[in-house]
Amino acid sequence: PKPPEIKIGDVVLDRYRVVEQVGSGGHSVVFKGQDERLSRPVCIKVFSGLGGESGVGRTSYEHFVQEAFALSRLTHPNTLRIYDFGHLGPKDSAGMPLQVCEYMNGGTLSNIIREQGKQSLFETVRVTSAMCAALAEAHALGIVHRDIKPQNILFGTVGGSKLPKLADFGIAKWSADTED
Repeated sequence: PKPPEIKIGDVVLDRYRVVEQVGSGGHSVVFKGQDERLSRPVCIKVFSGLGGESGVGRTSYEHFVQEAFALSRLTHPNTLRIYDFGHLGPKDSAGMPLQVCEYMNGGTLSNIIREQGKQSLFETVRVTSAMCAALAEAHALGIVHRDIKPQNILFGTVGGSKLPKLADFGIAKWSADTED
């Protein structure tokens, strides 16, 4: 069976309107959305991996679902907040899982460096310290991120400053699950 499609204007999980596609990665497509109930912007990340039964598709499906549960345990202010999780279509591996997270309006660290060039020492230390603090909480809970890179550091504008947040725990590991 063909996986359900998501289009601009659709409402998912009876609440989140799809506004525009803002990105796509290895196994997901990311949309800006609108929470119709609370009238706020959100980020809707939809799994788009290969069919659920192939080995690669199965693993990436499990990583996507695992990411939602990793994010749900993290409360540090420099970690991306997850608001909701569910499936398009059937509520199992035949359906397409999606996550609803806070919408970050300030781009990624990659974008900022590409557009503005090298950042000041102060800004570099500020962002690095924030990421270390977010990772310290994850590590204390036994969650290892495993994909730290500038594309996974997002910014939201709060007042006059840019708040950095760590995102994309898609290939995170629970240290209890592994011996590496």
